[in-house]
Amino acid sequence: MTKMSTLILFWATLYGVSCQNKPKENSTISQTVDTLAHTSQTIRKDEPNCTPTDIQACAYFTATFIQVTSGGEYVMKAINEQIIDLLRGEEYTNVEAHANGFIEEYLKEKSELYPMGAWSKSYDQKVIRNDEELFVISTDFYTFTGGAHGYYSTVYENYDRVSGKLITLNDIFEPGYEKRLNEIGEEYLRRAMDIPTTQTLSDAGFIIDNNDFK
Repeated sequence: MTKMSTLILFWATLYGVSCQNKPKENSTISQTVDTLAHTSQTIRKDEPNCTPTDIQACAYFTATFIQVTSGGEYVMKAINEQIIDLLRGEEYTNVEAHANGFIEEYLKEKSELYPMGAWSKSYDQKVIRNDEELFVISTDFYTFTGGAHGYYSTVYENYDRVSGKLITLNDIFEPGYEKRLNEIGEEYLRRAMDIPTTQTLSDAGFIIDNNDFK
């Protein structure tokens, strides 16, 4: 929840900054940049030899992700590699290896432990902005590896249309922005969740180290 608040603020700020970028009147260089063509690909891996029933599901991994197909070799490579880096995880070299590894780990745990609920992991990407300035994608993420419920999150990635560079908060704010941005994020969170300033975020049910919103 805290990450979502910061990401929403980041998107709103980034949109405002991008709308103010106007070419200088005296500029003698003009550049026409088209939107990026792209495709959507899906990789899926299911638990082998498993037939789902009313009381037992089957483990699976699925990833639907964006791949850019225009904009020049450098931009295509830069954006596509960063998209894959997000989905492959730290342990694997590509998305397919991640899928295979997830199912293999589940089968190993299943063979060593008592009967367990089927694991699942999914990524679903969508393009939410595609113009001459920005290429923005959202990634809805869900994973369940046991317990009372799964874990959900949404990640936004903002790419510079011309260079293919992933834009971060450091690119749009002056150094030392973190403290003030966190204060604004906490204000928005408290307002949205109706949490009074007299109550700590931890007491309100959020898992925050030392009650430090960031």
